[in-house]
Amino acid sequence: MRTLLMCLLAALAMLNGADSRADAQAAFARMRSLVGEWHAPLPNNETMVDIFRPIGFGTALLHEEWKNGEQLTATVFYVVGSELRADHYCDMGNQLHYVDESSDPQMLRFVLRDANNLDTHPHHFHSTTWRYVDAGHHVQDWEAMTPGKPSKTIRMEFARVAAASIDPQAVVRADVQALNDGNAASLLSLFAADAKIFKVSQDADRLTGDLSDTMGTQDQRKAYFSEMLAKRPLSRVDLLDSVAAGDLVAAKLKFTSPDGTPPGYVLAIYRVRDGLIQDLWHIARAEQDDAAASRSAEDVIAKFGAANNRGDVEAFLALFSPTAKNFRNTGNAHALGDQPSVRIVDEKSRRAAYQQMFAKGAPAQVQTLGTVALNDMIIVSETATLPSGKVADEMSVYRIVNGKIERDWFIFDQERTVPGEKSSS
Repeated sequence: MRTLLMCLLAALAMLNGADSRADAQAAFARMRSLVGEWHAPLPNNETMVDIFRPIGFGTALLHEEWKNGEQLTATVFYVVGSELRADHYCDMGNQLHYVDESSDPQMLRFVLRDANNLDTHPHHFHSTTWRYVDAGHHVQDWEAMTPGKPSKTIRMEFARVAAASIDPQAVVRADVQALNDGNAASLLSLFAADAKIFKVSQDADRLTGDLSDTMGTQDQRKAYFSEMLAKRPLSRVDLLDSVAAGDLVAAKLKFTSPDGTPPGYVLAIYRVRDGLIQDLWHIARAEQDDAAASRSAEDVIAKFGAANNRGDVEAFLALFSPTAKNFRNTGNAHALGDQPSVRIVDEKSRRAAYQQMFAKGAPAQVQTLGTVALNDMIIVSETATLPSGKVADEMSVYRIVNGKIERDWFIFDQERTVPGEKSSS
C-alpha cells in the first residue's frame, strides 16, 4: 500500500508539473498577441510607446518602452520549465529578474526574484501587474519602490496602434535590423503570409523580375531565412538611403560579407500595408555604387522637374533618349510599371503627346521629395500640384543612359484627400 501511495503521489506531481509548464506556455502565447506598437497617455501631453517583437527565433518576446524618441527600458519575456520569466533592463540603472505568479489567464503578476545593482541604484520597480482588457487594450501597473519610502504604483493604460498607421519606412528599417540581428522569426513576422519577393529583372523593359525561387513565398521564406541567418558570422546590411510614397518604400542597401569580399549593392522597392511587407521587388543589383553615375542621374531628374515646372516642353523632351520607353501600372497587385504606354510608343508620338500636355503651360508643379539612385537607376518620390490645386503623391523609376532618360516607369499616383473627402484615385 505504501508503495502504491508513493507511486500515486509521484504521478500526481508529474501531472502538476506538466500543467504548470502548460500554463507558462499558455501565458507566454497570450503575451505574443501583444506583438506590435501600443500607446499610453502620460501627464503633460506625453505618450509612452511600447513596442513588442519576437526575438530568439520566437523563443522570447522583447518589450521596449519609448518616450519622446528615447528608449527608456527593455524587458525580455521567456519560459523556463514551468515559469514565465521577465528580465527588465531599467533606466533606473538596475537589472531586475521577475517571475509570473498569477493563475488568472486575464492577468500577469510579475514579482521580483532577484536583481543586479540595487545596492548602487536602489530605486526600482518591485513588481508589475498586467491586465488584458481586449484585443486592443491592456493595463500595466508598475510598483515603484525606494527604501524608506512608501511604494507608489504607476498605471499606464495602453491602446494598440493600428498597423495601418505604422510608418512604412520603419518597417523597412525593422527588416534590415532583423537581418543584422540574425533573427529569422522577427524577419519572417514582417512579411504578410501572401507576400511575394521578386528577383532583379533580366528584361530591360520589365521592372518586375521573376518570383524568387528561394524567398518568393512564405513557405520558402520560412526555410530560407532560418538557413541563411543560422550562418555565422553574419553578413552586414546597411540601409544607405530610402524614400517613400504612399505604401511604397524605395531603398538602397549595402551587403558586406564577413569573408572580406567586396560589398554588393541592391536597389529595392517594398510595398508595406497594415504594418507588413506585402511585396519586395529587387530593382537593380551592382558590385559597386558609382557615385558619379548616381549624381548624373540626379542631375537629369532635377532638370526634368525644372523643365516641367516652367512649362518648357522642348527642354523636357530633350531629356529623353530617342529610344526611350514609358510604362505604367496595369493594376496587378504584385507588379510595377508592367504596362507600356498606349499613347507614347516612339519619339514622334512622345513629342505629340507632351506638346498637347504642355499646350497651356505646365500641366502640374512638381516637387521632388527625395531620390534613391544606384548607378544608372534612380527612384524618385515627388508631389504634383495640379492647376486645380489638388495634390498627388507620385513615385517613378528611371534608367538614365548618357544623360538621357532611357526608361520611365510611373509606378505610384495617389491624390491627397481633404478630411471628409474621398480620393478619386
